[in-house]
Amino acid sequence: MNIKQLQYFIAVAENGTISAAAKKLGISQPPLSVQLKQLEDSLHVQLFERGARKVKLTEAGKILYKRANSIVALSRMTIHELDHFQNNQSGTLRIGTISSVGASLYHNRLQVFNRMYPDLTYDLHEGNTYELLEKLNRDEIDLAIVRTPFQADDVICHNLKEEPMLAVTTKHYLMGKHGKISINQLKDQPLIYYRRMEHVITSAFQKHGLEPVIKCLNDDARTSMMWAEAGIGIALVPESIVKLYWPDHITSYQIDEPDLFTQVTAIRKRNASCSPIVSSFLDLF
Repeated sequence: MNIKQLQYFIAVAENGTISAAAKKLGISQPPLSVQLKQLEDSLHVQLFERGARKVKLTEAGKILYKRANSIVALSRMTIHELDHFQNNQSGTLRIGTISSVGASLYHNRLQVFNRMYPDLTYDLHEGNTYELLEKLNRDEIDLAIVRTPFQADDVICHNLKEEPMLAVTTKHYLMGKHGKISINQLKDQPLIYYRRMEHVITSAFQKHGLEPVIKCLNDDARTSMMWAEAGIGIALVPESIVKLYWPDHITSYQIDEPDLFTQVTAIRKRNASCSPIVSSFLDLF
């Protein structure tokens, strides 16, 4: 059994036919069939039930499919890590990042790091905090830049300073000049925020005996900003995202509430090897 055979096996399992798998792999059917037969012979099991049109995994095939994906991913990760250790100045850094990281990353930190490693390339994975935690756990990324609060075991956190949540609005919902406002001033106002912060915001309101009026619940801080910019309501977003996306005609207010503070955090797996490039990136935090 070798990595190539496992890659061929995965392709057939996922495409359902040898012909479709061969097309995806860019090879002809005969050598693919030979590799599959050799894999079955080496393991002394039948991996596929071959039908008239499709192949179906046997119970043994289902077990191997779960293991094969992990083995192939581990092989890719090992090659990736060795490349990092062999050449500290080049290679690829796999970063997972949330959209609401905002100015915390893109103002100064990323520019400084890019000057340090001008030949480095980036493999960027975007998603919400929990999607990125899963990718980190599966070794699909080297590190993740996420936002508190979250629950995760076996990770090392590199925290930036806490930042407040801001209420962002146009002239339709002005609450005075720039400055701080209380949660009570947001009572009965149409609020826009993303699901990631729903529990935090609801809990903060309920502590004051209030229920937030939700005008738009969405999946991205940038979406909240755009809806507020359109005059549909008041967006509740972290300060750093406002600094990155700040149209001229919006006004922001810091919400004077200790429960509505959050942090951008760079995390890596606790027991995973840490290349010099990953270590240098984390030093920025």
